[in-house]
Order: sequence, then C-alpha cells, then structure tokens
Amino acid sequence: MIGDGLFRVTGARRCPQRGGFALRCLAVSLALVLLVEGALPPAVIAHPVGMSPSRSLLLATWTDFQPQGWITAVPFAASVAVSEPVGLEPLSAEYQTSADGGASWTDWGATNLAAGGAVSSTQSITVTGLALADAPDNRIAFRIRDTGGVTLTSPPYTLAVDTTPPGNPAALASSSHLVGVWSNDPTVDANWDAGTDATSGVDGYALLWDQAPLTVPAPPTTTAALGETSLPLADGSDHYLHLRTADNAGLWAATALHLGPFLIDTQPPTSDITFPVDGVTYVDEGR
Repeated sequence: MIGDGLFRVTGARRCPQRGGFALRCLAVSLALVLLVEGALPPAVIAHPVGMSPSRSLLLATWTDFQPQGWITAVPFAASVAVSEPVGLEPLSAEYQTSADGGASWTDWGATNLAAGGAVSSTQSITVTGLALADAPDNRIAFRIRDTGGVTLTSPPYTLAVDTTPPGNPAALASSSHLVGVWSNDPTVDANWDAGTDATSGVDGYALLWDQAPLTVPAPPTTTAALGETSLPLADGSDHYLHLRTADNAGLWAATALHLGPFLIDTQPPTSDITFPVDGVTYVDEGR
C-alpha cells in the first residue's frame, strides 16, 4: 500500500503536523513513494540546483511555455508557468540562455524578467527583449526558489530563431519553349534550381502565370518540386511565369524570378484567294 510505502521510504519517521516544513516533508515523502511504486516518472520530478535527488523530490510543474515554433522577429518574449505546493518567491526568478543547443550557457540573471507580484503556489515568469541569433537550437531555462529555500529549475526550452528570408533559385528556365519565340505547344515546361535558406530550410515555391512581366506571387506555396508544366495557355504573346521562395519559418523572399514572354499560337493559318474572272473568293484553311 502507498501508506506502508511512505513510512518504509522515509525510514518510518512521521512528518511534523504543522508548518511549511511539514508540507515539504509530505511532498517529498509522497514523491518518493510514487517513484518507488512506479506511479511517477522521474522526468516530472524537479531536482533543485545544488541538492541531491533525495532532498529535492518536490512536485514542481512547468507548463505553458511560449513561444512555440519558429521565431521570425527580434527582440521577442518568452514565458513559462510553474507550480509547486509549498509556495514560490517571485523575486527569486531567473533565467539563462544557450546559443549552441545547451553545450554552454550564460550566467543566471533577471534582466527584463517579470514574475507574479505575490508569493503563491503558481507563478508566471516572462522575459522580454530577447535577441538571440538565427539558429534552430537556441535554448532558455528558468529557475525560482520556494518559500522553504529550495531552488527549482525548469527543463531547457527550444528557441528556434530565423529572421532571414530565403533566397530565390539562381535560375528559372524552360526546357520546352524559347522566350519570345512563337510556339504551337500551349503547355510550357519550367525548371529551376533549389532556393536557399541557412536556418529553417526551404519549404517550397509559389508559382504564378499571368500577363504581367514583374508580378510577385503571394502566399501560399504551390509546389516543393524543382520543375512544373503549365496548364494549357491561351493563344497570345504575353504569358509570364513568376516564382517566389518560402522557408519553413514562414518567411518569403522579398522578390521573385520572372520568365517570359511566351508566345503561343495553336491556330492554323488561313488565306483568302480571289479569282478575278468571276469574283469568287476561296478560303484556304491550311488543310
């Protein structure tokens, strides 16, 4: 039974009946029992800085971390909520960051940090003015002290930053048609090399056919391939293809590539022949 396990794990010593230490003692004992019984995964137990696991099994819960996904503008804010039954000191909250996936960290500090105004069992911690470099594996971690003097540290959270738009392909060409040359084939094969993006990678391309030479396609992407055949184009001399690149952070190239004009004529020629003797006109339809 859990009750039996409680006294077995704590060496058959009972917790005091009153005061903050009693609550901490009970929380530690309960966590030990749940861990021993297999009901509590070790990953959810906070190990305060500078204390051995046997003294730090407090049920601190870290939730609601923001931002999620790619960060595309700096400076930005990061926030997290933490709960612990003993009570948390908001003025003790600090954070640290890493720019190399957690291999090295800045010193703990509280610059631009705000936490809840009063001591409570739940605190919301917010840091503003963060300006980390473009990288997919920046990290941030938080810590806060409870009313019993125990420091609780969050897991590291990822801050994936990409503020640089992608680059368009170096070339856009057609393998089936020549620009400015008439063709009776209404479908144009176009191909291009890959766009570039150093941080989040290229997501795809927006393609647009129209009759204007410098149109910049709007989102969303229409293909991730490196080539495409147009739908049949109407007869005309002003068909243009435009291509614009997007990355996985949702950023778009500021400009587009343009290809054209393509000249399409699918109709056979006709000619009128008039014989002067009787004035009859004959039409040659090219058959």
